[in-house]
Amino acid sequence: MPPFIPLPRFMLAGEYSINAKLLYGLLLNRTMLSQKSGWASEDGNV
Repeated sequence: MPPFIPLPRFMLAGEYSINAKLLYGLLLNRTMLSQKSGWASEDGNV
């Protein structure tokens, strides 16, 4: 688990559950890590 989970402001201001915020943050973190590592399909999808 990362030491912190970045969230966009719309997630903080919106009426989302804690679980939704946590899941969004974790998936965003993994996506950014995959992009940084160059892990993408032949189509360019991360």
